[in-house]
Amino acid sequence: MSLSEIRVARSDFSGPKSRLGSMARVHNNNRPSTFLVGPGLGRLSAKIAPFVQTELAGFLIAELERHFNAQLLPELQKRVEAIIDRELPGRIEAIIDRELPGRIEAIIDRELPGRMVAMLGRVLPRMEPSNANKILVDRFTQVFEENLWGDSETVSGLGSKKDSTSVTAAVSALEVAKEKVSFMSINDIPCGDFNWINAFLRNVPGICYRGFDIVPTLIQKNKMLYPDYEFHFLDITSESPPRADLILSKDFFNHLTYEDVKRALANMKKSQSGYLLASNNFDFVNEELPANVGSSSRHLDLCAEPFNLPLPIWRTHYMALWKLSDIEVDQ
Repeated sequence: MSLSEIRVARSDFSGPKSRLGSMARVHNNNRPSTFLVGPGLGRLSAKIAPFVQTELAGFLIAELERHFNAQLLPELQKRVEAIIDRELPGRIEAIIDRELPGRIEAIIDRELPGRMVAMLGRVLPRMEPSNANKILVDRFTQVFEENLWGDSETVSGLGSKKDSTSVTAAVSALEVAKEKVSFMSINDIPCGDFNWINAFLRNVPGICYRGFDIVPTLIQKNKMLYPDYEFHFLDITSESPPRADLILSKDFFNHLTYEDVKRALANMKKSQSGYLLASNNFDFVNEELPANVGSSSRHLDLCAEPFNLPLPIWRTHYMALWKLSDIEVDQ
């Protein structure tokens, strides 16, 4: 049923001239006829109402859709575009300013040194002098280049991680040694990848620091990353370092054979440096290094056979301080 048909139907049942109105007037004074008219209207209204509602709902929906497409949608698009034009460029710039520099620096820090070192290793001659122990050079170069310790923070072993207990103990030992002997220069043998010692150096301005290591590519990398400090190739078992007030040797002797330990101690003493601050495993029975390969290690007590160093002038369970002039090395 269309809307026009509904209007016709409505005219038949309303108004003074309608058929229903005539019936109502004719029987206006006759009460029984009222009971006939009322139920009839109710039944007709119930039948007509769904048609009216359906037609009206469709009409309203069509009107709303037309109004939305003609007026509201263009207005909504304009507002969205205005918000994008006003907000997006500034937010993108803010994200770029906040995130991009740090991410670029992280990529450079992570990727560039290693790639530069690899490139330099291919095009430059090896840095070690002819008298360097090639077995040790190759051994510790493999440890560095293949990251045999398997750590993402440092290639120098778990004892060089900044949050390790051994680093905490070493920094504390350096602070005590500074109070006891007032050193102003340090030879760090071996310096490894310089991952942790800056925690001490930044608190003692004026200290002359020199790092020495047997891995040529590691020295090249340190020079690029830390240009404010000196780094040099050195095989301490074959050559003496320059003099310093203090030689620091953390987690080193335990990786060497008996003979290489004695050679290293002899060259440290020959440098006429003042003191040796080294890690040591007190009260352990010494054993020879199982194999002179990779990251091979064991506990080592320098005060026991076959080294017999004198008692240190200061010690903890992990670090000890000797005066180098007190050390006698039997080779």
